[in-house]
Amino acid sequence: MYKEHFGLHTSPFALGSHLQFLYKSGAFEETMAHLVYGLKGGEDIVLVTGGIGTGKTMALHNLVTHISSLYKVALINTTQIDYKELLKMVLVEVNVSYPPEADRADLLMILKGEIENAAAEGKRILLIVDEAQNLDTNTLEGLRLLTNLAKTDEQALQLVLVGQPGLLESIESQELIQLKQRIRVHYHLITLTANEMKEYIEHRLTVAGCRKKVFNEAAYKRIYKLSEGVPRLVNIIADKSMLKAFVDRAKLVDAKHVEELDYAKSATDINKLSEKPKPAPVEEEVTVEEVVTVEEDPPAEIPSKKFNIRAVLWVVVVAIVALGLYSQPWKYFTNTAEVPIEVEAVESPVIAAAAVDTLVVEEAQELVPEQEQETVQEQEAVQELAQEPVQEPVQEPVQEEAIVEDQSWPEPESEKYWVHVGSFQNKDNAETLAIKLADSGFNIAVNSSELAGAVYHRVFTGPASSKDQAQDIAAQVKTSEYVSYTMVKYIR
Repeated sequence: MYKEHFGLHTSPFALGSHLQFLYKSGAFEETMAHLVYGLKGGEDIVLVTGGIGTGKTMALHNLVTHISSLYKVALINTTQIDYKELLKMVLVEVNVSYPPEADRADLLMILKGEIENAAAEGKRILLIVDEAQNLDTNTLEGLRLLTNLAKTDEQALQLVLVGQPGLLESIESQELIQLKQRIRVHYHLITLTANEMKEYIEHRLTVAGCRKKVFNEAAYKRIYKLSEGVPRLVNIIADKSMLKAFVDRAKLVDAKHVEELDYAKSATDINKLSEKPKPAPVEEEVTVEEVVTVEEDPPAEIPSKKFNIRAVLWVVVVAIVALGLYSQPWKYFTNTAEVPIEVEAVESPVIAAAAVDTLVVEEAQELVPEQEQETVQEQEAVQELAQEPVQEPVQEPVQEEAIVEDQSWPEPESEKYWVHVGSFQNKDNAETLAIKLADSGFNIAVNSSELAGAVYHRVFTGPASSKDQAQDIAAQVKTSEYVSYTMVKYIR
């Protein structure tokens, strides 16, 4: 309705996963980096979580579009079904037929045959399950067992589970402890920052054909306050704001045109309607402080213990006074050292309880490191080390240390297109990839930036003066053995 008014050829804020409107925020880049790392590293199961409307499905569609031809992809986004129906959908996605009367065992054997056939061709089955928070415990456990279905030298079926934070509550249950232990790569998709939200809106308007300013700063601030950076809510609020500006015949959307949504006051309210737990990484175990809190819950007994102590002291004093009337009182006053013995006997349950708490803390401190999953960066370092050729022990470390210490990389130039080829929290791993690509003839730049409290070292190659030229560079870098996924990014 307002397209002609603002000079647009399409609706800029239509809901749905339209890849032409894809905005590559910092959180989106890290999501893709984790997905690519997990798949390239041969992980059985990769987990991605995020609140409602944060862009999980868009990230999946982008992955499927750019995934290597090594994979046969089965994308499942209808999850209010049982395990047997899910198996049927998987077979349909990989173009495998099955008899109508097939039971679950038949379906599993057909899928096993397809996995083994794909492995014989040098390919893998990539099973992506979106909205996985809707799956019951039995179905989630059945999905884990699919990764063990075929006996091949390499992992022939890889599973990506994507869902709202409520999925984490299911994975934390005792029935799914084996599934939890198999997940070593997990990323939680966060919302947009205020600056990213502004760039997000301007990007969508530009793609839709707009060549002028539409929202003023006051409108941006109010949209961010109401949406809290959730992309889906940004779309809804911005769309309604432009409609109201059109009705007012205004050429610029102001704060007065930005209204709260009818069905929720904020993005947090919407997410609370369906998200049970607060998002947290799957790898985390119960901390020592949490264990102590659980053990110390009943402090109600302490007052009664204090009352018992006073009562004993009172009885002892009365007894001493009474005995003093009939004998030499100083004997009892000189023996008052015995009184704390009675008090000690009464307090012993408290001391014993404290000893139990101490034991729980010690056991928790031993338990957490044993069950703690290896981080993405540690796994990456192990893989990099495993790929290095065996050399004489004295020469190898000297060469590596000299390279890591002496090598420095420029920052990517602004106002240019660059190809993002890797993102690492471990700086040495970023250095290793940069050196390998530089040795292959690529121009390298490295940028370090903070995201969600962690520093990431991003490796780029380029620059390019146009997006098409950057795509050509991306195609060239993909031919190397070091990179399997790239993203073209315009550095502002």
